[in-house]
Amino acid sequence: MRITVDWLRSQKACDDGIKWFLDRFPHGADLADVMPAACAEHQGYGSWLAKRTAYSGVIIETDLYGLFGEVYYSEEHYRDGKLHREDGPAWILTRPSGYRYEQYRQDGEIHREGGPAVIETDRDGLLHLREAYYRNDKPVNVEEVGRTSLTSQVPQV
Repeated sequence: MRITVDWLRSQKACDDGIKWFLDRFPHGADLADVMPAACAEHQGYGSWLAKRTAYSGVIIETDLYGLFGEVYYSEEHYRDGKLHREDGPAWILTRPSGYRYEQYRQDGEIHREGGPAVIETDRDGLLHLREAYYRNDKPVNVEEVGRTSLTSQVPQV
């Protein structure tokens, strides 16, 4: 797919995004060339492109400043422009402190069979802070899925 300034405007890209694109690709470029630059150079541009181009693949954005002023690492798996992964979490966010957030998605919906669809851990996964169960983007109780909560299996510190 060819990305051009006209296409970006048709998708209502922000002025800063259009300027960034023009500085790097003044004559337009293929998505395969734009995506790595977008992920490496500007927070959120890769995700924005993926959702508007029916992108299928993995987006990795690093050295981004999170809500707490920390650098973090984000990994997002897309299929046809929607967060999707069948063999693991579709979105993973980690911080140097050891904090990790995982979200399982299928066809853009929060969903997981046989376990929690949202998991937050601290200290390299040793302490489960939160878990939530979802089916087709709707929260369900752990009892409904017939599983024992992960947090009940982890010793509390």
